[in-house]
Amino acid sequence: MVAMETKQGPEEVRPGTEKVPPAYSFAALRDALEYGTLGQNDFCRYWRESAAQSYQMGNLIALRLLLQLMEKAPAMQSKLGQLLFNEYNGLILMLEGNFDKAAYYFQQQQRLAQALVDLLEIVRANINLAQNGLYEFQLKAVEGWLQEATQLAELSGNQQLIIQCLNWRAELDAYRHLTDQCIEKASLAVSLARYYKLPSEEADALDCLGSSLIYRREWAQSEQALLAAIRLHRDTRNAVGRARSLSNLSRLYIKRGSFELASNTLDGSLAIFSQLKARPALAEVYLHKATLLYRSGHFNEALDWARQSLEIRLELGEPTRLAEAFSLVAQIYAGLGQEKYALMGHLRVLELYYPGVYNLQWIKPLTEASDYLIYMRDNDPQENTRNWQQALAGYRAAIDIIELHKDLRYLAPLLGRIASALLKLEGMEGINEAMRCYRLQLNLLGDMGLLEFEPGEAIAMRAQALNRLQICASLRRRM
Repeated sequence: MVAMETKQGPEEVRPGTEKVPPAYSFAALRDALEYGTLGQNDFCRYWRESAAQSYQMGNLIALRLLLQLMEKAPAMQSKLGQLLFNEYNGLILMLEGNFDKAAYYFQQQQRLAQALVDLLEIVRANINLAQNGLYEFQLKAVEGWLQEATQLAELSGNQQLIIQCLNWRAELDAYRHLTDQCIEKASLAVSLARYYKLPSEEADALDCLGSSLIYRREWAQSEQALLAAIRLHRDTRNAVGRARSLSNLSRLYIKRGSFELASNTLDGSLAIFSQLKARPALAEVYLHKATLLYRSGHFNEALDWARQSLEIRLELGEPTRLAEAFSLVAQIYAGLGQEKYALMGHLRVLELYYPGVYNLQWIKPLTEASDYLIYMRDNDPQENTRNWQQALAGYRAAIDIIELHKDLRYLAPLLGRIASALLKLEGMEGINEAMRCYRLQLNLLGDMGLLEFEPGEAIAMRAQALNRLQICASLRRRM
């Protein structure tokens, strides 16, 4: 793993207020357009530099002014001008959460890049499509875009784009919970970015690396990577990247139980994303804030933040993230003792899921909803039966998702819980599915040198699974 620099207490700068280095500003480009002092190619080149700087700094007002300027420019008649216009319209829409419209603009960008037969432009378009597709879990499509982008970037020899492709492939591995592969790619991206002196790419790779190390419970190294990413984002005036890294750092602090540090970093992330009106990112930060307050025992405040996240995610409509918000709202209501609303939230999670969706992010809300429905008791026996049937459906969906993926050893304890629940609810009829859970649990626990568990814990789980598997087999023979 790469060595990482650290710097505590990242200084916050409000997006759009950073000092801009000498470059073609909006005023300079407007004057060049009025007096015709730049040709189309030079205008597009300087326009792109200014637009990229405005986007990174979070100065969307300046970026929108630049887009208006491009519309009036003769360069808009060229394919390159149209390509840039589509790219930056798409980036704004993606930041705001309008993913369908953003996809349309990125598809136009890709079409124009192909018409120009420009490898680098095709790579940039594919990366934008992949970034947009990740939010909606279009993982197969994202894999295809990144595979083509990687091949073309390597063919072109452009190290900056090669590293960007590598980093987005690491992000894709993170979405698939392929933690080891993600860490390997992100570490390589950090090393390459340092070698070629590309601080923006290094910051993005450190952010991905630090986020992935959270799943390995390597708190210190995760913190080092994320703090280093924040420092580099600040040095390169990348407000969007800095806010994202602050959000990830808060997630680490929540997992680690450092609630005061989590609150401070969340406030920094929230300030930037609020000004940018970045709805998907805001929903994520609101959910982190709600989780922090829920774990601190401040249920009423947690509910306020969770509702804000839920409101945004209802507007965006992506089912997986919506289920995550409903699940947290339900847990908070349970903490408040309002079982009726907790039940409604968990039932909504199960309603949102539909067969054939195998995103790993569904496992947690499905099992949390099923756990609640099992232990929920109603005066109406028929209502209890309906709840238990829905719980079983939720458990089975979670098992199907786990079975289709590899490298999910951290889910081994969950399978033991599901097996016990199946036996409790279905008795002898649940034996076959319980045995399926125990076998899968043993497969996931295969290696005793697991990073996710203490050695003794892994051995105990394996012994218990083997014992219960033998008991189930014995009972089945008697049937």
